[in-house]
Amino acid sequence: CALPILEHGLLKKPCVVAYQFAPLSIWIFRTFFKKKFESFKYVSLPNMFLNKGVLPEFLHERARPDLIAQQAIDWLENPAHRHAVEQQLNELRMTMGEPGALSKTALAIAQLMKES
Repeated sequence: CALPILEHGLLKKPCVVAYQFAPLSIWIFRTFFKKKFESFKYVSLPNMFLNKGVLPEFLHERARPDLIAQQAIDWLENPAHRHAVEQQLNELRMTMGEPGALSKTALAIAQLMKES
């Protein structure tokens, strides 16, 4: 589900990122791929491309409805918070650019894979 999150980012629409994996999968990653697992600062493409946590990421144990709802309520009740995220997402659009966005995205993903 990475591309819909990237689309939200390019449209400057804040969203929360929530991923929850099976406990066995998490155990395998943390046990056998610990260094690789810990090397990822972010899991969403917008946060990776901007190299900062613009979109809140709720992963594994934190992917709980109450935490996700709390973030959504904050954006609804505090338009300034939501606007700040929208402004930061504008950087994503400038990073990805208008023409050739698909090929730039593919190149960026390939570069991220080489680095990790």
